[in-house]
Amino acid sequence: TNTGVHDASLTAITNNGCESVGSIKIPIFPLIKVTNDTTYEAVFDTRQGWLESQSFNKGLPSGWKLEGVSYPFNSEPNTVGTIWRTGNPADEIINESSWVESPAFDISELDFPLLTIDIFQSVEKGRDGAAIQYTLDDGETWSLLGYKDEGINWYNTIGVVSNPGDQTATLNLGWSLNNKDVTYGQNKYGSAFGNCKNTWA
Repeated sequence: TNTGVHDASLTAITNNGCESVGSIKIPIFPLIKVTNDTTYEAVFDTRQGWLESQSFNKGLPSGWKLEGVSYPFNSEPNTVGTIWRTGNPADEIINESSWVESPAFDISELDFPLLTIDIFQSVEKGRDGAAIQYTLDDGETWSLLGYKDEGINWYNTIGVVSNPGDQTATLNLGWSLNNKDVTYGQNKYGSAFGNCKNTWA
């Protein structure tokens, strides 16, 4: 099956001949195997299997866009290239609760799984924020990846009012600063496979 977003439709016809038609957008993500010898890096010059939630009618309203890096985001180490961005004031989106979802990763043969991410934060401190979640059951359930002060610069706020990812037992953790600078975050995690999503609220 080709990866990406696919339109699926269903037509139901009763014994009396009444007809009802429904449709839904279904995302299909690639499965990427990562090993000690085959690492993975996303620079986003292309989508590389990543999808914004609004592309399959989830996480609305959503402002996520894949766009060329420009001021004020073009600081080290991201002076050129492409980034995922949301929260552009020109979009006038209110009460956003959305995400960008990754491909599925098989890391069962990786001895030391490690995730690094560059984040530019310019939000209302303590009220808006972002977090990373993962799923091991095709999106039926999502769990927070890591906790505050784990690894390097991993989350910086407890009690984010908007509760990114609708957390239920993890103290509303997330990145929630207005430092207008690129933060380098790094954390290790267990061997498993599944999708990740960077959730914004």
